[in-house]
Order: sequence, then C-alpha cells, then structure tokens
Amino acid sequence: MKLTFESVEQAYTDKKYLFNKDYSYQINIFGIRSKNTSEIEFSDILGLAYFDSFTNPVILSFPATTNPALYWINHRNMSRNGAAILVPGQYENCWMIGKHNNIYEELVQKGTHNFKVWRNFDTKDQLDKKKIYNDVTVLNVNTNSIIRDIDKQGQYNAGCQIIQHDLDFQIFLSILKKSASLYGSVFSYTLFEEKDFKPLIFNEINNQNNVE
Repeated sequence: MKLTFESVEQAYTDKKYLFNKDYSYQINIFGIRSKNTSEIEFSDILGLAYFDSFTNPVILSFPATTNPALYWINHRNMSRNGAAILVPGQYENCWMIGKHNNIYEELVQKGTHNFKVWRNFDTKDQLDKKKIYNDVTVLNVNTNSIIRDIDKQGQYNAGCQIIQHDLDFQIFLSILKKSASLYGSVFSYTLFEEKDFKPLIFNEINNQNNVE
C-alpha cells in the first residue's frame, strides 16, 4: 500500500501519540525506519502530515535516513560510545528552525537531553538495545549536500535525520516555515518503524502531492 494521510494518523493513534489536526498547517513531522536498516543507503522515509489552507489532508514523504553513516559507526571519534541511533518514539518540542554551522537553515535540536539514542554495537555489529543514552546534543534534520545529490551516505551523517535530496529538503523546510509563521518555529518529531505501517512498500514513496 502507499503511504497515506490516514495510515500515518492511524499509526499515531495506535501508539497513543499526539497527532496535530485541529488547524491548518499544524505540522506532524514523522520518520519511518525501514526494516532493511542500512547505514549506507537512504532506505527510510521522512515526511510531513498536515491540513492545508482549504482543510485538505496533505502527506509528503521523502527518501531519507534515520541512521548514522557506517563511517561514523566504525570511527567512534564523535563519541567514545559510538554514533547516535535515535530510538523510535515521539519527541515533543525537540527541534526549531536554525542554522547549520551558521551557513544554511535546517531543524536544529532545541535544548539538551530530549532525545533517546542507542550508541553501542556488539562484536557482530548488531545494535545492542539494552542501554539508552540521552546525551546527544546536535541531532538535527538536514540534507546530505546542498551542492549535489548524494547516492550513498559516505561521511555525511553522524546521527541526524537526513533527507537525501536538497530539493526535497527545501520543500520540507518551506512547509515548516509556513507553519512557523502561524504557530512558532518549535516542532515535535515522531519516529516509527516500518512494521507500524503494514504492509507499507518503501519503494512507493509518494511525492506526487501538490504543495500550496
């Protein structure tokens, strides 16, 4: 099945998460981590669900990754405990519109200790989910490169939520700016897993919506 507004809302409801739907441009930012977890490919989804000015439901979804690049998993110089892998869940008021290294706009982490992450891998390179950290301070949303499209993660991502294509990211950011002009520039985020959207087909990401 294709990803729909109704399926996203149902996933929020099933998890008893807050889903904004009272007013136009109240944005729900969500991610969906593929069961085929890849630290190289862009195999996940990052998306927006909201009502437009005419109260039409809108769903936008973009190829993305919710995992750090393999480079940063293997080179633990960002943290002695390893790169941050965000734990699925809802994180309220966790991001705000800001600048990446004072260069270009993105969503930047608001405050500290508001994300739960896994960090350590066992000897078989499988994620050990027994220990959860809340020490991450720069878990943002951005794009891989504003210069060119990137097919593989390479060294670009040490733990952020990354939209693969810059054009998609600019669409994503423009919708958030519209919302920010109405309600303020602080946003929540909900990270799901593919199993929450049975039987979601990840190669049918729907980017055909008309954006007002």
